[in-house]
Amino acid sequence: MGQQASAVRSAGGVEPFKTSGNPPIVQPVLPKVPVSVYRRVLPGNAISFSSDDGRAIFREALADGTMETFFPLMEQFHTQEEPSFCGLATLVIVLNAFNVDPGKNWKGPWRFYHERALDCCKSPERIEEEGIDFDEWVCLARCQGLRVDATRTGDDAVSVERFRQVVQAACSNKSASALVVSYDRGVVGQTGTGHFSPVGGYHRGLDLMLILDTARFKYPPHWLPVADVLEATRAVDPSTGMSRGYALLSLSDMYHSLQEDTCFSLGVTNRQWVSLHDHLAGPVVDAVLYTRSDDEAVRAIAGTVPAEYHCIIATSATERGGRGQRNGDASEETSSKLLAAFARTRLYELTVEAYDRQKTPFGFLKRMAILIAVIGRAGLLESEAGPRTSAGASIWQRPMPTAVHCGPPADEGGAEEEVWQRLENEIDKLAFQLKQISESLSAHTCNTCCGGHE
Repeated sequence: MGQQASAVRSAGGVEPFKTSGNPPIVQPVLPKVPVSVYRRVLPGNAISFSSDDGRAIFREALADGTMETFFPLMEQFHTQEEPSFCGLATLVIVLNAFNVDPGKNWKGPWRFYHERALDCCKSPERIEEEGIDFDEWVCLARCQGLRVDATRTGDDAVSVERFRQVVQAACSNKSASALVVSYDRGVVGQTGTGHFSPVGGYHRGLDLMLILDTARFKYPPHWLPVADVLEATRAVDPSTGMSRGYALLSLSDMYHSLQEDTCFSLGVTNRQWVSLHDHLAGPVVDAVLYTRSDDEAVRAIAGTVPAEYHCIIATSATERGGRGQRNGDASEETSSKLLAAFARTRLYELTVEAYDRQKTPFGFLKRMAILIAVIGRAGLLESEAGPRTSAGASIWQRPMPTAVHCGPPADEGGAEEEVWQRLENEIDKLAFQLKQISESLSAHTCNTCCGGHE
């Protein structure tokens, strides 16, 4: 009988049921029904953004000037890739809304932030399994080069009036800034627990804030009372034993250190800087230390600085995309003139010789040569004991010598001399900015990916 029962199980997926003195009765095993949910209904305290009331609230808030953050965030708004990726999706929306260049390709030639590109502090794989807490999220945001003013709201640390002021100020700000709330869904009558969302606007008369919910498969964007959201941020996160809170995100000082009319620009995140700094402090130093000529020094630097870092430098509006607000008045014509002048420098000539000119795009060569000039002029190839090498220094310091086949700049005071002076100033500004990044971001590194906080 045991063999017969085994055969029945293996053949049909059914179980025998014995009755005393009778043949077994076969009971079918019911298949497991998968859980499947299509969205949730918003609770009574929430107003759907697309409802008639939600639209009317939006129009009034827009007229009142408290929807300034809505448009840049909405341009980049998307649904989180995984149920536990609300924090990553929120940060991706903000970074892309701020036009921060991630410095690495997403798909094809395109550089663009996406959730799985945020792979420092805590890996996306771990976040998919465990989620992300408030401190981890703040660390991740700072590692992208953002300024983060984070506030925990537990134990009545923040009053309703204070929180209302923060929401109104953030939503009225026309500059690159965003307010993100970390809160417990259950407190506002929704299903689930911890969640991150960017705030898209505020209605002063009704005291409502617009939650741009990244879990659009569950809830649409909706308006919630400010007091309710504050109470939800006060909820304790069981994984940390601390309350949740809110964070004001903005572009850090390194994005604002250049003048508005700058033609060339520099964009680098903490993660990029730590990686580049490691190369400068290790392989580049070893390669450059014993060089004896400009040619050898440039070849050594070009051969050891990873090619991927050329995209840190942007030399035109197309390349800049939208890196901050720094380049409003700079014309493409001026950029072209500066690049034409730079192509006549000895540094550019040596950089071209270090690569295969036939197979290397001009855009790469010019950006890599400018990066070498900026690194050298920022003093990043120097130590407390002085320069690590005397070779190379003369070709990136001001004034940069022209290539062997090019004559010197035109007489002082002429149009050509003005272009060369502008070029030197552009390199100086980038060098100053990179030096600031070197000094400031070293204090914002995280234990997991960047070597430890100071």
